[in-house]
Amino acid sequence: MSAFYDRMGATALRLIDRFGQTITLRNPTEGSYDPVTGTTTPGLPDDQPAQAILKDYSLQQSGASYAEGTEIRQGDKEITIAASGVSKPLMTTVVIVSRLVGTVVIEGEEIPVSPEETLDERITELTAEALSGSAAPGADIQVVDVEDFVVASGVADANGLWSFAPNPLTGKSWTIVNIKEINPAGTALVYKVQGRR
Repeated sequence: MSAFYDRMGATALRLIDRFGQTITLRNPTEGSYDPVTGTTTPGLPDDQPAQAILKDYSLQQSGASYAEGTEIRQGDKEITIAASGVSKPLMTTVVIVSRLVGTVVIEGEEIPVSPEETLDERITELTAEALSGSAAPGADIQVVDVEDFVVASGVADANGLWSFAPNPLTGKSWTIVNIKEINPAGTALVYKVQGRR
């Protein structure tokens, strides 16, 4: 029976990997206190990568409660995390999405950007640190995320160069308000998490 659930877990991971994205599950760790100096050193975050699918809750689900004190609010995300190789998220875990995917709009022309498929030579850097490129001097530049929100805007300089640092397509995070483990026969396949910004 265990081999069957191991295959189901591998299938869930493969499908989430194919249709989802890489996220970071950040767990806080305790800091340390120095009684001599009276200073507290914050703990370093414990990060683990995971594969997940993020989606909006449907209008019918809005206002529904899954546990005492947790209702689905506008803007909440349903985050399905593949459980294979991942520790179970806690209520103190923060889900961080650093996808580097979106659209750069130069004078009304849309240029899709992603680490895998940015083919336009006008995009010169696409990292977590910066998003930069070239355009006509004085051209209006907008950066639009995958949810169609303008997350940055500016104008190309006199040399036609533009840059946003840090990259405005990174750093979205959700706090966890509800966790549901899907675990037939005691083997976790996925974690369904309700995230709130």
